[in-house]
Amino acid sequence: MAYSGKVNDFEAYIAELEKKLDNKDAEIRLLTNEIDKYKQILQPLTAAVLGFHSIDGAGTPPAVSVMVTAGRIKKFAISAEPLAIEGAQQLLMKTYPKSVRSRELIKDAILDNDFMKNLEITQIREIVDCMYPVEYAAGSLIIKEGDVGSIVYVMEVSSFWHRASERFASSRRIGKEE
Repeated sequence: MAYSGKVNDFEAYIAELEKKLDNKDAEIRLLTNEIDKYKQILQPLTAAVLGFHSIDGAGTPPAVSVMVTAGRIKKFAISAEPLAIEGAQQLLMKTYPKSVRSRELIKDAILDNDFMKNLEITQIREIVDCMYPVEYAAGSLIIKEGDVGSIVYVMEVSSFWHRASERFASSRRIGKEE
């Protein structure tokens, strides 16, 4: 509706604009909450995977301002400028050599995961490249129920003890739990 010059039309036009503004504000709040949820999940994971160290050496990304309000840290300015070559070199991910069999096992495990299967193939390839082997002694506690799931494990061994169900879990095919 456009303003035509009459007082009633003007009031209706203002009401329509206020309604549009309220809808946009609600959408912004919703999207901001979604972004906050994703940041809580991805920031610790990204820092752990990349072993992130900023140019300033403080452990926070460059060009990020931080504001503390009511006990909660909020980021209010993030620069999307391209990094200098020197800074970009610090963000290179460490890769580990793997056999073809191990690469396929990891890729299959990622594609079987409900959250990770939606990643792009280049992202999956990067995850596979950056995963590294860890061996645990028999009887070791590897994953504790209730822990934050910021680490991805791919079991290459075909059997293990599942404490929560009090049973020995085994796989018919490596990489897939029964």
